[in-house]
Formats: sequence, structure tokens, C-alpha cells
Amino acid sequence: MTYILSTYLGVTIFFVEHPCICSLLSLFLRFLWSVSALLYCYETCSSKMIQKSVNKYVVLFSVHSDNRYLFWPEVFLTSLSTLDPCVQRIFNSNRNKTYKEREESMDAHDIIGDVIECTPRFQLWVEYPRENIVDFGNIINPRACSSTPSVVHWPVQKDVYYILSLVGADYPSRERRTEYTEWNHWLIVNIQGNNWADGEVLAEYIGPHLLKGKGFHRYVFLVYQQPTGKMKFDEPRLNKTYGKKIRRNFCIREFAVKYDLESPIAGNWFFTP
Repeated sequence: MTYILSTYLGVTIFFVEHPCICSLLSLFLRFLWSVSALLYCYETCSSKMIQKSVNKYVVLFSVHSDNRYLFWPEVFLTSLSTLDPCVQRIFNSNRNKTYKEREESMDAHDIIGDVIECTPRFQLWVEYPRENIVDFGNIINPRACSSTPSVVHWPVQKDVYYILSLVGADYPSRERRTEYTEWNHWLIVNIQGNNWADGEVLAEYIGPHLLKGKGFHRYVFLVYQQPTGKMKFDEPRLNKTYGKKIRRNFCIREFAVKYDLESPIAGNWFFTP
């Protein structure tokens, strides 16, 4: 006979008298937790991180439960927090913003209006090396984001191609900005899924500038969905040394109009001092 003892984090803890029933419930609950964990990480981590952690999840889900009590919620959360720093940050993080929080952040600092017309539907997860996470207006030292992000992740659809962009909204300063003073720091097109490293690079990554005495600068990550699958882009290919004049006369909205792109589906942004 099975009795419901209590519910913790939305999961029922059972008291089971029969060992066979306990074993079946244990396997079933183990399967549910494994699926839910991988789905959660898929929404918040890059596929590379999942591949690095998947073997550790197998160890986690084979944790022994005795023949009478199934304390899977406690076992799962405690063990998970000790396995992988990436997953630990996700579970302990308050960085997953609601749509309203994202809209308020972008509206209060004029991302809406200066750079884009409306708040993207999804949050774009961006992390630089040494756990420097882009978080809707937090401050990141330019030296910390001088190299390509280690993580860039957004919700994707099957057989859909995307565009990833990073623009500096305030070149040379916020007070002197115009419609065409965005700086094109990074632009990749024809990205299938989240595989941005395999996309077609129109502008190689150049980190934020060290502009002392110019105030805080806004840097905006955006993801657009391509309307017709893989596309041809009539744009110069910009490396780290060529095309800086082209980069500083960029406008992401004009680029979107040129290629019939709808509003960005995902975004995030940060300040540099």
C-alpha cells in the first residue's frame, strides 16, 4: 500500500510498503527527474555544456533510495549543486528575467527607441569567460569582455536559421549618438540552431572600447530569425583590422529592413564604464 506523506517542490514523497512497488516507482521517478533536468538545462545552457555534464547526471540518477522512502527532490537538488559549476549557477541564479522585467530594463535605458522598436520575446543568455554574465544592464569591465563570449544561447526551432548581433549603442558617447553611430562589434548570419560558432561571420568579434571620460556605454546583444532559411548577404566581410569605418556607421534596424527581418526574437544588454 502507498501513502502520500508530503509534497516538496511540487513532487510527492511516497511511503511504500511493498519493495517491488518501490523499485518501479524509483525507476519511474528517476526517469522523470532525468528528463526534466535535461530539458531545463537545454533551455538555459549551450549544447556543449549539456554534453560535458550528461555523464554526471547518470551518476546522480543512480543514487540509491531505500525500500521505504523516496526522497528524490532532496537527493536531486543537493547532488546537482555539487556536480557542475554551470548547472549550479543556473539553479542558484536569479538572472532569468520575466518579460516585464526585461521590458522595464530596456525601456528605462532607451534600448527601446534607440536600438530596437520593442522588447524581444526571449531572453538571450550570454556569458563571458570567468563567469561574467550579461544581465540586462549590469556593468562589465571592458577587459572582461574583450574576447568572444563562452556561452550564447537562445530558444530555437528546427530547421530555422538565425542572426546574432552585438552593437555598441553609444559611439562615441551617448550624448553625441545619432541613428548611424551604432558600432558593429559582432555579426554572424546563417546560424542553424544555437551553433553560432559554425555560422557565417560578417563581422568578427571586437570587444567594447576603453573610452575613458565618455561615460557608460550600452552594448546590446540581439538575435533575429531569418525569414527564408539560409540566405545570401550582400555585406563586406569585416575582420579585426579591416572595416572599422564601416563598423562605426552601422544601424541594426536598417540591416533588419534591408533583409526583411522581423523584430528580434531574443536579446540582452550590459553597460561598460
